[in-house]
Amino acid sequence: MPFQTHVNNIMGKILIVDDNKYIHYIISSIFEESGYVALSAKEKEDAMYHLHNSKPELVVIEKKLKNCDGFEILKEIRKNNQITPILMLTVCVDEETREESLKLGANAFATKPFDNEDITKTINSLLGRKSA
Repeated sequence: MPFQTHVNNIMGKILIVDDNKYIHYIISSIFEESGYVALSAKEKEDAMYHLHNSKPELVVIEKKLKNCDGFEILKEIRKNNQITPILMLTVCVDEETREESLKLGANAFATKPFDNEDITKTINSLLGRKSA
């Protein structure tokens, strides 16, 4: 069963698809400060489980996972869901990867390592919230 972090005053759910525990911790901390629940998936099957059963408000996907390419997950999500915002993360800085992410349906793209303030602004923008 996928890992799930609980908080009080839940505003919504965010799905983080990344096999790096540190990245999950950083991003989930940003969400939890605002009252969101951070759902975690390390592979495609867990991501699809959460997408269908938990209905997250935002999905954050790492491009390079150990067992699959993040683009596979992005494509699978976009087959049936054009609404949920998706943020792609990668260590690849090339323009080709960025363009491909957006072409496949990602709403935003960020490179790792990222600045916490910048990623917070991006997340808030995707969720339709103003940054503090």
